Amino acid sequence: MTAPDFRDGHNLPPAPADFYSREYFLGRCGGFAEFKAEGGKVLDAIRRTAFDLVAPKPGERVMDLGCGRGELCCAMAEAGAISIGVDFSRDALAMARLQFSTSAGSLAACAVATAVTRPAAASTVPSIRIVIVLFM
Repeated sequence: MTAPDFRDGHNLPPAPADFYSREYFLGRCGGFAEFKAEGGKVLDAIRRTAFDLVAPKPGERVMDLGCGRGELCCAMAEAGAISIGVDFSRDALAMARLQFSTSAGSLAACAVATAVTRPAAASTVPSIRIVIVLFM
């Protein structure tokens, strides 16, 4: 058995959860300038586009996989959706929970996820739209 070749950029091993630290989300992650300037109340261009594409409706269930700081999840909750943020970074979830606590949306939750398990919150929601925003 040969070791995987990661030189081509494919089949990369997953980043450890602690790679995505508070410092990462406040200094290198997309949208950090808007987040810092507006306290997470204004979406950057990528998250605004994701929000517009999803167009969440009141009562609709949405799940943001890789929710990061939580601003997209909160915007969906403020639009009336039942919004669940999922991330495998505990720092991200702590930031998202703080966003939820100051959000005007009343229905939002966070769940931790790993690559091998489905988040507990997913099993409590029978039908959901999943939102994944990829940052390149």
